[in-house]
Amino acid sequence: MHQQLLKEIDHSYKRAHFLYSLFWDKNSSSSIHYGYWEKNTKNHSESLQLHKVKLSEMATIPKNAKVLDMGCGVGGAAFFLANKFDAAVTGLNICNTQLKEARQKAKRFQLEEQVNFLELDYLHSNLNDNTFDVIWATESFFHCDDKTRFIQECYRMLKPKGVLLIADYFISKPPANQKEADLMSNWFEGYHIPYLQSREEFEAEVAKAGFDEFHYQNVSKNVLPSSSRLYVLGTLGVIAAFPLRLIPSKIRKQLPFQERHALSTICQHKALKKGLWEYGFVAAIK
Repeated sequence: MHQQLLKEIDHSYKRAHFLYSLFWDKNSSSSIHYGYWEKNTKNHSESLQLHKVKLSEMATIPKNAKVLDMGCGVGGAAFFLANKFDAAVTGLNICNTQLKEARQKAKRFQLEEQVNFLELDYLHSNLNDNTFDVIWATESFFHCDDKTRFIQECYRMLKPKGVLLIADYFISKPPANQKEADLMSNWFEGYHIPYLQSREEFEAEVAKAGFDEFHYQNVSKNVLPSSSRLYVLGTLGVIAAFPLRLIPSKIRKQLPFQERHALSTICQHKALKKGLWEYGFVAAIK
């Protein structure tokens, strides 16, 4: 079941790779996550960079830190951490399409000596104990089908006083009716989310693993413009799906567009507006 989930996630990201370039500023920002918006944030690209800045401010990241990026995408966080903190960053990813782009960018940015990208499952990396000062995970935790093991692995690989930084989705309240339940179900299906935890459930798991400190910020209001952007793109995608249905299924499956994912981007926004989930920044200190 775990391997099947990884295959589905990998396939989905490969199909959407071009769309992230077209609609999410991937080529310039090296980012595929939500943006963080403040009053003076000018545009989408700036919000993607600000997201990294704000997450990094959740804890003290030492200069020359050894960092593990669990679910590194196309390398945006690794490049940010290498440049801002002179960090040595190891990025893990299961999608070789994204890894290829990350490695190409590392070479172009002359960061090959500081960043290293590995094609590994973050639940089964077999990396050494007590190795990293920081573990960074931006919107990769939600894909995890064994969140207890994820947290245990982070604790194992962090040095004493090391910090786990996570930006991800958390359940705020249970659906009140079938309509709300369907919103969440459709979102989960398109995003390949096995399940989500509440902030309280996650905090309890972190404490059980042995972490000494837990800090949390609900930044849902700050990511709402990105959620709205996804809603608009999803709506356009659903409209575009109607003529695409005339294309033979075998050909349609090779296109970057995924109708299921378009629907899920609509559902994530509606569910966020209803307060069914929230976007959280986490810092847990070992």
